[in-house]
Amino acid sequence: MMMLLLNHVPHAAIHRLLQSNHEAIEDTQKPAFYFGTSPPYTTTWQGQSSGPGPVRKVEWKPLAQKWLQGRQIILHTDSAKSYKLQVPDVLRDRVVHKKKRVKVGTKFRWIAPKYVEMQRRKVPGSKKVIKCKSGTQFIDRCWKFLKERLNINQHTRVGSQFLKLQLRSAQYEYWRRGQDLWIDTGVLVQWFLASTVQAAG
Repeated sequence: MMMLLLNHVPHAAIHRLLQSNHEAIEDTQKPAFYFGTSPPYTTTWQGQSSGPGPVRKVEWKPLAQKWLQGRQIILHTDSAKSYKLQVPDVLRDRVVHKKKRVKVGTKFRWIAPKYVEMQRRKVPGSKKVIKCKSGTQFIDRCWKFLKERLNINQHTRVGSQFLKLQLRSAQYEYWRRGQDLWIDTGVLVQWFLASTVQAAG
């Protein structure tokens, strides 16, 4: 059970796989959950980081220069410091995902996080002004959707054909969510066959 929880398998899936009571699974998420019968300390699962942390500047710089530089786009990010890097023809909209303590006059007060904020931006390299929502909720939802559909273990290699196929399958499912996948797959196969015939003729 612990291995499944550490790999972020949903509770409903664990309940079906192990045929165990859902309350036993939910108990492992409580702060009072211990390893062993007489633990020297309390193990708290809530609030622990689920990933490797924010991207570092040394990792972000080559990616930004390769994929974003000169593309005249608006980049939506969170408030990680690495994204402050100046990239030609790229504007940055950022949102704050945690509350901040600021001093107003002689008193301190907490400012609530801003997950979404309306922005008016002039597109780099043109006179066009667009109004858009800054925020990372779309990519966060997409990333969660993809992670739930990937079967990754310690033997999975970055860039492997199997991983690419899993990602493409999840990507197609995400684009077509809420629609009938049988009909959409039929349309995709029909398009593929038509394009193959055109290429051959």
